Amino acid sequence: NVWKPNATRGVFRTTDGGATWKKILFVDDQTGASDLVMQPGNPSVLFAGMWQFRRFPWEFVGGGPGSGMYKSSDAGTTWRKLERDMPEGPLGRIALAIAPSNPDHVYALIHAKKGILYESKDLGEKWERVTESRTINVRPWYFSVIAVSPADENKLYFGSFQLVTSIDGGKTFQTNNRKIHPDYHALWIDPKDPDRIIQGNDGGALVSTDGGKTWRAFENLPLGQFYQVAVGSDTPYTICGGLQDNNGWCGTSNSLARGGIGDSDWFVVVGGDGEWVVPAPSDPNIIYADSQNGNISRFDRKTKLSRNIRPYLSGVGEMVPSELKYRFNWTSPIAVSASNPEEAYLGGNVVFKTADGGLHWSVISPDLTRNDKAKQKASGGPVHLDLSGAETYDTLLSLAISTVDPKVMWAGSDDGMVHLTRDGGATWTNASPKGAPDWARVYQIDASPFEAGTAHLVYDAHMLGNRRPYVYRTTDFGKTWSAIARGLPEDGTAYVVREDPNRKGLLVVGTDNGLHVSGDAGASWKKFPVEFPTVPVWDLKFVKATRDLVVASHGRGMYVFDDIGPIEEMAGMGAIGGAIPGKSLHLFAVAPAAQWQIWNRGGFGIGAWTAPNPPNGAVIDYWLKSEIKQTEEQKKLKRDPVKIVITDAAGHPVTTEWGPAKEGMNRFVWNLRYEGPMKIAFGKEAPPSDFFDPNRGPEVSPGVYKIAVAAAGETRTSEVVVSADPRWKGDPTVLVERSKAAIEGRNAGTAVNEMLNQLDVWETSLTALPKLVGAGDDGDAAKAAKYDAVLKAAKELNRKVKELKDRMYTRDVQRDTPSDGLHFHTDFQGKASRLGFLTGAYGEAPREVAKEQLAAIRKEAEGYIAQFNALRTGEVAAFNKMAAEQGVPTLFVGDAAEIAATP
Repeated sequence: NVWKPNATRGVFRTTDGGATWKKILFVDDQTGASDLVMQPGNPSVLFAGMWQFRRFPWEFVGGGPGSGMYKSSDAGTTWRKLERDMPEGPLGRIALAIAPSNPDHVYALIHAKKGILYESKDLGEKWERVTESRTINVRPWYFSVIAVSPADENKLYFGSFQLVTSIDGGKTFQTNNRKIHPDYHALWIDPKDPDRIIQGNDGGALVSTDGGKTWRAFENLPLGQFYQVAVGSDTPYTICGGLQDNNGWCGTSNSLARGGIGDSDWFVVVGGDGEWVVPAPSDPNIIYADSQNGNISRFDRKTKLSRNIRPYLSGVGEMVPSELKYRFNWTSPIAVSASNPEEAYLGGNVVFKTADGGLHWSVISPDLTRNDKAKQKASGGPVHLDLSGAETYDTLLSLAISTVDPKVMWAGSDDGMVHLTRDGGATWTNASPKGAPDWARVYQIDASPFEAGTAHLVYDAHMLGNRRPYVYRTTDFGKTWSAIARGLPEDGTAYVVREDPNRKGLLVVGTDNGLHVSGDAGASWKKFPVEFPTVPVWDLKFVKATRDLVVASHGRGMYVFDDIGPIEEMAGMGAIGGAIPGKSLHLFAVAPAAQWQIWNRGGFGIGAWTAPNPPNGAVIDYWLKSEIKQTEEQKKLKRDPVKIVITDAAGHPVTTEWGPAKEGMNRFVWNLRYEGPMKIAFGKEAPPSDFFDPNRGPEVSPGVYKIAVAAAGETRTSEVVVSADPRWKGDPTVLVERSKAAIEGRNAGTAVNEMLNQLDVWETSLTALPKLVGAGDDGDAAKAAKYDAVLKAAKELNRKVKELKDRMYTRDVQRDTPSDGLHFHTDFQGKASRLGFLTGAYGEAPREVAKEQLAAIRKEAEGYIAQFNALRTGEVAAFNKMAAEQGVPTLFVGDAAEIAATP
């Protein structure tokens, strides 16, 4: 049970940009390189620090035969162990740095009883200890970071618990960033600008431009390392998760706010490290969370009160784990009753239960681990102890209560044991799978949502030097298990597997390589068919109501896949990630859609990471056998190739949309609105705005709507149920009245725009007529005389067309320039375009003032239309008669514009 021998451990060299590598230093199978530096300007001189690795999982081992510092003067062909002036062993981790301004000046952080900072001013021949202060290397095996300023050989930076600096070669120190997250692991100093420094710590990455006096965090990088995830039963649902050294957090799956999900949508439930956070299923306002070593607390989201409820108060800081009555893992698992928010469970080496929110606890199991006292030593080693508790062994790592039978609970330990109770904890059975790797971690157990006797679990053996995935399934309460990892990448530890509550046998597994999915209960696996980074996934949860998949990555933050219904449907067809047999087009079932109302919160903040909200509307997913290219007409109209027609329950048209047409899966989101008004077809279009879009149609009323998707010569149909915003509890007839008024306003706007478009076409044609007939300013005089009468009539008609157009539309406004309208009073077209927005707030009938405005603008529009129709049937008709007689192009007339009160 030591770190397994590894042939790739050591120091390597490449001379072809990484295409091939040659091993140039290898001491023994228990020793690896902790640091490697090259003399500036001389790549032949190398220094390497070698140390013996930590022995899994109970102690750090230093002082192996190969531990120490090595030097090569011939680019790694030969090495010499430096022992002169070195501290007495055992030696642990060694960090190295060479001063760029003096390439003979070498610094070394050496973990030894009489170690810490050493320096050599003759390229490693003689060494002198500068200080033994642990301030600059609080936890050597965990930190050990040193950097030298490129401009000053005596200005040093140490990555320790804090960032420590020295200006006298390490004799004295100062800490100048105590308000920044601790635990430093990386430092980079710009070789051309010594004041520009980038640091990496357990809180993220920061940059300084003044030599470390002040720092700016890269808040726009999602770097969270989540241990686990849990979701609430509220709507939108709450997401909770525990982060590595960055507290336990809860946030929302949908902020319902413009700008997406930001920092302010999340709140800390518990501080510290090693968190596990679970909202009570029956009351998501009650949240149980623990930080490292079982320090569990109960948080009430309504009152904001939190209390520590740890059932056992002693820990590894007081005594070795073998002497403790109860042991807790760094990430101690929590489970909460589905029906009682005060009933919770905590895993130590036993299972604890509380029925009163943590005021009292009872032990409901025996020790469910191997309880090997030889592996319950104080963590650390022969140099120094390291009593964080992260290495405490023989502890429970996972708890899972069956949603089918709440008396069934599974428990998994970090030493490979699986136990089961079927009577609420009165008795327990060893249900460990045969053939599983000894001493590996049972990181997650999944109790099937369909059958109490079915469960899935993973074994994590990467700390044993084994990175293969181990995934198991039982259908008989753990009496027998089947290995179901076949088809997963061999080099990728599995951390979690769960079954979809909406599709029996649909499993998703999280590994070091990301996500894989199985539609046949693990008999075969495929890469998850939606783009996802290659990042470790330590936990995931299905959300039954919304068919979402929430994924906790260990390094890239939290993800939500909105509505995986299509993947569930494809699993039923045996076509996950592949072709659907016998089809060119397939339309998936459309999930119900709510008319969520988005509010404006947060303004225009920049710099911080912001996640997008889920799609706001009806999600229409369809599959295409082959990509469909846009036609030239579609390109001109800026339309995608797939036609999507929405009608109401009676078959009346609602809107026609155009969706993407790539090969495979496609998604279009209908915004639950009617067709927008006819657009102005001339001039430059105003840029899109979050606050006002004159081309947006009215919201539909709640009800059932039909969807028809046409592509590749085929049409597929489905339905979607549209409901009101779940937060609104008013009279549904109000929404119908509001929608009707908005449609009337939209239709009025359409009539005005249609009229203006026609007037613009007339103006364009009449203006171009002289040149068209060859009688322009530089044209033929004879032609000018021939067409004199009709050209005069055209000029007079054009004057009247422009006059009517200008009464409705201010042509001087540069509409493609934001806010240029501030320089002009709103023209009539602008008033008419806002008619559909006069219907009041969501859930309210139009106010009287809005009705009055709507009526006034409609009346004014009718007056303009009367003038337009008079012009059309009078002067335009007369001109067309004259033009036809003279062989001159006539004006297009079309039908009379009307204002309609219905769709």
